Amino acid sequence: MVISFLLATGCGQKPSANKQSKDIEEVKEAKTSAEKKPKPAPVKPKPEDSKSDPEKSQAGESAFKLVEGQGTSFVDVAKYLDAGGSFYLYLSTEQFLKWVDEGFAAAGKIVDDESIGLGDEEKTMAKLVLAGVKKVFLDSGVRELDGLGASTIKLEKDIKRNVVMVHHDPAKGTGLIWQLFGTKPHEQDVLKLAPAETAYAMHSEVDVVKGIDWLKDFVTKNTTPEVAGMMAGFLAEANQQFRLEELLDSLGGQYGVLMTLDEKQQVPIPLTDLAGGPQGVPPGIPPVINIPAPGLAIVVKVEGQTLKDELIPMLGSALENQGIVIEEQDVDGIKLSVIDVPIPPNVPEALRSLVSPTIFQNDNYLVFATSTILARQIIAVQQGKTEGLRGAAEFKKLSKGMDIKGNQFAFLSERVGRHYGNFLQTMMKAAPEEEMPEFAKEWMVKFGTMGMSSQLAVMQVMPDGHRYVTHTTGMTQETALVLVGVAAPVAVVGTMASMLLPALAKAKSKANAIKSVNNAKQLGVGVVAHAFDNDGKVPEKWCDAILQEVGTEIIFISPQNSEARAPIADGQKVSYYALNAALVGKSLEDVPSNTVLIFECNLGWNGTGGLKDLQDNFDLPHSIAVVMADGSAKQVAPFELEQLRWKP
Repeated sequence: MVISFLLATGCGQKPSANKQSKDIEEVKEAKTSAEKKPKPAPVKPKPEDSKSDPEKSQAGESAFKLVEGQGTSFVDVAKYLDAGGSFYLYLSTEQFLKWVDEGFAAAGKIVDDESIGLGDEEKTMAKLVLAGVKKVFLDSGVRELDGLGASTIKLEKDIKRNVVMVHHDPAKGTGLIWQLFGTKPHEQDVLKLAPAETAYAMHSEVDVVKGIDWLKDFVTKNTTPEVAGMMAGFLAEANQQFRLEELLDSLGGQYGVLMTLDEKQQVPIPLTDLAGGPQGVPPGIPPVINIPAPGLAIVVKVEGQTLKDELIPMLGSALENQGIVIEEQDVDGIKLSVIDVPIPPNVPEALRSLVSPTIFQNDNYLVFATSTILARQIIAVQQGKTEGLRGAAEFKKLSKGMDIKGNQFAFLSERVGRHYGNFLQTMMKAAPEEEMPEFAKEWMVKFGTMGMSSQLAVMQVMPDGHRYVTHTTGMTQETALVLVGVAAPVAVVGTMASMLLPALAKAKSKANAIKSVNNAKQLGVGVVAHAFDNDGKVPEKWCDAILQEVGTEIIFISPQNSEARAPIADGQKVSYYALNAALVGKSLEDVPSNTVLIFECNLGWNGTGGLKDLQDNFDLPHSIAVVMADGSAKQVAPFELEQLRWKP
C-alpha cells in the first residue's frame, strides 16, 4: 500500500495569509496543468539499472528503483484536495484489493481441501456462500476503488476545511455504490424546508428502487431457488397488500431528517422524576432543567400524491382501533393531517404543544412533523415567507466559500453539543461521589460531547468518485487520527468501566438493602421486647424506649437513604425508620401478625406514621425495609406497599 503523508506546518512557522493564498493559487495552477498535460509514457529502466546497488548510489539518491509500469491514482485524487494545510494523506488501495482477491482464492482452496472433512452437501453450501460474498464484493463497486485522499486546511478565523476523496476509475466499471447515491451534484432541497431554528439536518439522495432491483437480481442469480422463491413470495404479498413496489416507484430518491431547538421557548424537564422523587435531587442540583423546545421532522421527496393518499387512510384505520383520530387542518392552502394524541392532563402546556404529530405534502415533499408548530415553520420556509436555515448566522459562517451543491448534506449546530453537555453535567453532578469520582464525571461529559461542534458537510458525486467536504469549528483530520490511536484504548477502558460501574452500583445497592432490612429487624425486635416488658403495649416514643435494647443509635440510620451520607452533629438523634402510628398504645397480642410494625421512612426521631406518610416522604425508587408485628422483616417494592396490612 502506497502512503503519502505530508505535514505542511514547516518547523512550527505559520505562513502569512498572503503566502498561504499564493500557495493555494500555485497548487490550483499545477492541478490545471496536470489535467491538461498528457501523461508521459513510463520510462523503461536500462538493463543495468534493473537491480539496485546501494554501493553505486550517489549521495542523496535512493538506492531503490520504481517497478516498471508502476502507477497510482495520486494525481487524480490530489486535484480534489487542498495543499498547504496541516494535513495531507494519500492511500493506494491496490495492495489491499490484491490481498482481498488472494483471500477469496485461499478460502476456495480451504473448502476443497479434503483434510477439512466437509461432505459434498456442506462443500456445495460453503461454495455458494463464498461465491455470494465475492459477488457482492465485485458488484458493489468496492473493487473499483483505487485511491483515497484526505486533507485539512485552515480557513479564516476558527473554520477548518476537511476534504476526503474516495476515487474510482470509471473505466473499471460502475458498481452499485457509485450509482446508488446520485449521478451529479445538485441544489440541496433540504434548504427549502429547514427553519432557522434547525439544530441538526441530514439529507441524502438514495436510489432505493435501484438498490432493490440489484438485490432481486443478485438473489435470483446467486442463491438457491428456494431463497429466490421466498423473496419473490414476500414481494408478491407486499405488492398485494399495500402495493409496495408501486409506492417505491413514487419516491423521489431523497430523504432527510430535521431537528429544531427553539431557544425562544424553553421546556422544563423535572429532574425529580429522574432522581427518584422530591427529595431525590442532591444539594446544588436544580429540581428542573430547561431545554430549548425540540422538534423533529422526517422529509421524503415523492412524485405525485400516491404515497400520501395510501398512507393517511392506512394510518387512520390503524389509529381508529386505538381510539385516536386524525383531524384535518388548513394552513395557507396546504392540508395538514394532525393526529390527536391523548395527553394526560398533568403534562405541562409547554410539552403538550410539542406533541401533535402532523403529516402534510407540499412541493413534492411529504413531511412527518412532531407538531403543527414545526409543520407551520417548514411551510413558511417553503413558501418563501422566511429565509430559514440559509439565513441563520451560524450557517452563513460555515457555508462561506463552500460549494453546497451535492448529493448528501449534513448540518450540526453548536447548540446541540452545548445543551447536551449542560444536561450531561447536571446528571453527572447527581451521581454520588463514591459511585463516580469527579474526574470520571468530567471525562464522561467530554467524551459524550466529542465531535458535537459546529459543522456543515456535503458529499458530491463526481465522475470519478465521491468527494466529502466539511467546514467545521471542531476537530481536524489529523486530530481525529490521533484520537483513533489514543482514544481507542481509553474507549476500551471506558467501556469496561461503563459495564463495571453499574454492576458495582447494583451490588452496593443490594448490600445496602440487606443492611437496611437487618437494621429494621433489630429495631422490630427492640419494640417487641419492650412491649413484652410493658403489658404488651407498643410505645409512642419508641426510639427512646428501645435505644437501650438495641444498644446504639447507628441502627436507626438506613444505608439506603441519601441523607445518611450527610454528617450527623454530636448529640443529634436521627431515625430513618418509623413506627406504624396505628399500633401505638395497642397490645401486640391483639394485633394480627401480618400488620406493619416498622417501616423505612425518615419521619424523625420517635417518628410515627402510615402508608401516606411513606408515599409522601420516601425518596428512593427501590425496595423498602418493613418489619411485621410478628418480628419478621423483608424488602418490599414501592408498588407492593398498598397490598400490606396497615390497620390492626
